[in-house]
Amino acid sequence: MNFLSTSPSLRPRSAWWPGPGLLLGVFALAMALGPCRGAALARTLVASGPYGAVSTGHPEATHAALRLLERGGNAIDAAVAAAFVLAVVDPSNSGLGGDGFALVSQPDGTIEAWDASAPPPRRRSGSRSEIGLPTEPALLLHLHRRGGTRGLPEVMAPAIRLARRGCKVSSSLERLLEKNLQRFPDALARQRFGPQGWPARAGEHLAQPELAEVLSAMAIDGGASFYRGPHAAIMAADLRARGSDHTLEDLAAFVPRAVEPVRLSFGPWTLVGTPPPSSALVVMWLVKALVREHLPDFTSAEGTRRTIDLLCRALLIKHRHLAACLTSPRRFLALLEHGLTRPAQELSPEAASGPDETTHLVTWDRQGRIVSLTLTLGRHFGTRDFSPLGFFYNDEMRNFTPAVAKYPADYPPQAGPISAKAPLLLLRDGRPVLAIGGAGANRIISNLAIILAGFIQGIASLPALIHGPRLAPREPSGPVVEWAPPATTSRPLAPTPEVASLTVQPAGSDLFGLVAAVASLDSHLVAVGDFRRSGAAGALRRNPEAPRTWQLDVFTWHRKGLEEVAIADVVPSPRQTSTGWHHIGEPLPEPHPGPTVRRRLAMPSTASAVMLRQQVRIDPTAPAGAPPPWDDPTRWSCPLPLGPREQEFLTQIPAGLAGRALVDWLAVTIGHGIPYQRLPGRMSGEDLLRLGHGDCSGKARLFQDMARARGLPCRLVGGLILRPGWQEATHIWNEVWLDGRWETVCTTNHVLGRLPPNWLIMRYGDTGTLETPGRMLFRLHEVDQRSRLARSVRRPWGRRRPRPTSSPALSEPAPTEHAAP
Repeated sequence: MNFLSTSPSLRPRSAWWPGPGLLLGVFALAMALGPCRGAALARTLVASGPYGAVSTGHPEATHAALRLLERGGNAIDAAVAAAFVLAVVDPSNSGLGGDGFALVSQPDGTIEAWDASAPPPRRRSGSRSEIGLPTEPALLLHLHRRGGTRGLPEVMAPAIRLARRGCKVSSSLERLLEKNLQRFPDALARQRFGPQGWPARAGEHLAQPELAEVLSAMAIDGGASFYRGPHAAIMAADLRARGSDHTLEDLAAFVPRAVEPVRLSFGPWTLVGTPPPSSALVVMWLVKALVREHLPDFTSAEGTRRTIDLLCRALLIKHRHLAACLTSPRRFLALLEHGLTRPAQELSPEAASGPDETTHLVTWDRQGRIVSLTLTLGRHFGTRDFSPLGFFYNDEMRNFTPAVAKYPADYPPQAGPISAKAPLLLLRDGRPVLAIGGAGANRIISNLAIILAGFIQGIASLPALIHGPRLAPREPSGPVVEWAPPATTSRPLAPTPEVASLTVQPAGSDLFGLVAAVASLDSHLVAVGDFRRSGAAGALRRNPEAPRTWQLDVFTWHRKGLEEVAIADVVPSPRQTSTGWHHIGEPLPEPHPGPTVRRRLAMPSTASAVMLRQQVRIDPTAPAGAPPPWDDPTRWSCPLPLGPREQEFLTQIPAGLAGRALVDWLAVTIGHGIPYQRLPGRMSGEDLLRLGHGDCSGKARLFQDMARARGLPCRLVGGLILRPGWQEATHIWNEVWLDGRWETVCTTNHVLGRLPPNWLIMRYGDTGTLETPGRMLFRLHEVDQRSRLARSVRRPWGRRRPRPTSSPALSEPAPTEHAAP
């Protein structure tokens, strides 16, 4: 294996060598520019990959879900993370004050349905308050407890970060704030969403500190404070002040209801959805009817008329009979089948349309686990009442009115109201091929029915069906169609004004809601994000559990020269193997023993720069750890000396916390409560508390000091976050001894559990990567195993810079993972 040399007599004759002076100039320029940073989040509408896919109502939510999948989480972890992010970045359509329905398909084919629709108060006083019980957090936390694999602080970290540090206002949120800001009755809401006196504009910074505090507490205690503790007491008092009959007992007693999924089969197809009070049954029957009638047909006025008539008649039956069939799905299907002879005009526009809005997300992991999740506040911003805890209340109690449904006298007292929400799965020959759901009141029903019928009949691809024009069959002004003349063809792709009373609206109108879907096609997952509102899709194109090989080049230099350096080598373990550092084609001397493997190198001359190189192979599924005897937890258990600020911080830890509960508290409090700011040099925990901010160096040491002070074995771990390109910074994090094994904790990047697949361990304990004062610059390059390594090694750097061969795992660029010297 050939390596570049700093000695003219030893370097290959064909290689162009710039010389030490020019090389140092390049180093200086690289250091001045700094390491490459991740680009801003891009919005992707169609993404495909075999190892996981996500579709949500916002790019931040999609990215958070993909990051969980990439780090080894499953579809449930990803869905819960995305839902909490949507509560922050899209507070008009869902949030901690909302409710929802969930459909979960397990890899073994088992399908679970969960109903978290807002129930009425247990004791009613005749109040006319429209505020519904906040049940969305209970649903998300319940799903995570049952099937999540990553720690709750890690799952909720993206939402907490966006609430505390702020997120960018989307264009769709700006439009909704323009309509609603002055209607907010609470000064806190107007201050948060219009701090300058006018609605926050797209691209502006939106911070929500009250919401961040509630989310942080929820990540620590799993929702205990929100439903039974101090936050619950604040919320109950606020609800009472707003005229609601909901009490602290209602909050504490709520548990999402496990319900039997409803199914409808025809031919090789089976539709599965949540039972009433959701409207999945209505969508399912409509799909079957549209396929049977070879509809939708929008190429003629007659086909459009028949489609509109069928949709309106189904909405009429839903309005009149769904509430009465809450426990009898088969009876409701029979009414749909035989009750469509009644005139559809009996349905009022208010009952057919409605102002409700929602959001939907779909996650699908590589094991075949699927989550289809619909969440809502009712109308945009719910009742517009803003909790002192930083979220809007839903208005689901408004749905207990005749305008929404004909409720029988014996309607179950703790059932939620009739809703248009409809999370769905489509199976072919018993195998899931599509997960879908939507937003937009009863337009959810028409949107999903038309898209599913078109998908089953092969009318168009899934992206074309979701991005194509939509139809609202029964609005106050009559049928409304979304229409934008296609640029590539003159053939109409939507209903035309030839249909009587048809209103045409521009494409992208908020009226037509949002659809999120993921399909399984030819062993690949295809995620589609809706261009309406802020929909975004993403997929994993590479297996995050597959071994990866990296080439590491490190340049070491010092302005005044060094006689010798000692550099940390890769810690050997089943997870990571390496060739060891080489210099001028020769391996460095054997390392000396210790928890950190070090190799010493004599510098060839004063003011010279030395390049070292090695290859490492990482198997993310294999165990990582220090070799014996350094893996003994008793070596890392002794309490460390604490400064005065650390002693004060120690007193703030709640009494009785131990084990994983202690780790969660420290991870959230240090990770989110202390702002990140990269600083030069090494920080202690005392330095971090004194400054009030800091980087991974201070955060990891504070975490270690507190864990050991409470009797939990903990150690520092240092290494590299492997990303193609140049970087100066190494990274430092922690490992704690839990349940008989070492587990990773990074309070900077909010990692709990398994080490991310691109993190490399190079040292243990409170040591540095470079022992002698000097500077380092890393160049990281992922090796494509399909090509010869020698080809990339022999290429002279001065002649042409090699192009990275790795393909990104995410469809959007990832934010920078933080590291420090």
